[in-house]
Amino acid sequence: MIRFPDDRIWQVEEWIFQGFLQDARPYLKEVPELAKLVYRVLDAGEPVLDLRGTGQKSLRELRLLVMLVRRDNLRFRGRNFADRDRFSVYLSALEELFRLATERP
Repeated sequence: MIRFPDDRIWQVEEWIFQGFLQDARPYLKEVPELAKLVYRVLDAGEPVLDLRGTGQKSLRELRLLVMLVRRDNLRFRGRNFADRDRFSVYLSALEELFRLATERP
């Protein structure tokens, strides 16, 4: 789950959230402000990335991260998924996350 500054929430199944975090790992150096929060979640094994109290920079970095993760997954076309049906579910969840990170409350 990702909590946004305006109390909106990206609520997804655990495998989607953890998959996003794992797919994002190679790009965390490109999003330094957001990376601090993501590493805390990864280190603690927490199921929530809390962006409340963060600024627009964190949201811009989140949008970039989602675009990079989505691009990589489109390149693989689901070959990295044991169950191909989950690929479309994962991509839809990423699109929803991008929309939430883009919308203004």
